[in-house]
Amino acid sequence: MTGNPIWFVRADNANRPHPVSPEGWAMLLGLVMACLVAAVTAVVISYVMPELPWLPAAIVIVLGVGDAIAFYFIARPRTDMSITVSGFNSGRTS
Repeated sequence: MTGNPIWFVRADNANRPHPVSPEGWAMLLGLVMACLVAAVTAVVISYVMPELPWLPAAIVIVLGVGDAIAFYFIARPRTDMSITVSGFNSGRTS
């Protein structure tokens, strides 16, 4: 792995991860794009197959859960919740 091994750190004044590297921002963008693909796919399916009204909801749920699981397993090893964003930006790494 090249570059910084930490992609996410704890956000200032919050207990949630915040991207701090280009890879982290790309990962977050990938998650948003995957969710948009799931939504567009559901809309297209609702027009193509109106006889199955439950299918678009199932597509959004299945793809959304899959996206979230993939994001978790890719981002979690590269997250350090002991560092805040301001601490990371000031150069403190532990």
